[in-house]
Amino acid sequence: MHPRSQWAAGRARITTMIMGRPHHTKSTLVVLLAILLAAACVPSDSGIEGYITAGPACPVVQVGVPCPDRPYAGTLAITTANGLTVARVTADSSGYYSAALAPGTYTIHPESPGILPRGNAVTVVVLPHQFTRQDVLYDTGIR
Repeated sequence: MHPRSQWAAGRARITTMIMGRPHHTKSTLVVLLAILLAAACVPSDSGIEGYITAGPACPVVQVGVPCPDRPYAGTLAITTANGLTVARVTADSSGYYSAALAPGTYTIHPESPGILPRGNAVTVVVLPHQFTRQDVLYDTGIR
């Protein structure tokens, strides 16, 4: 089919020559975009980490009877200052979570499966080449 016919039919294909072989520009752009995105990956040497716990864990706290908060495998949404969600992490069974992030200011939003347990949002500053420790407490509602 003649190139002008393709344009008229709305199915135009633009080709480029790469290493002496024809390539469609669309696929070339996709490959270039993938390379650029890979180059802009989040650094693995900075971010946020910590433990998620839920408490109180006992209905009645008694003097001399320990009742520590318990590890909680909660999910956290991490957003930028303008509200863009950049990570969503779920803690493991020990309550540990970690998210690799570029240096900057973020807000951790604890997600809840229902009304309880629930956590409060907290703002965290990530510095270059280090993980910022931020533990998160979910309130179980037990009083």
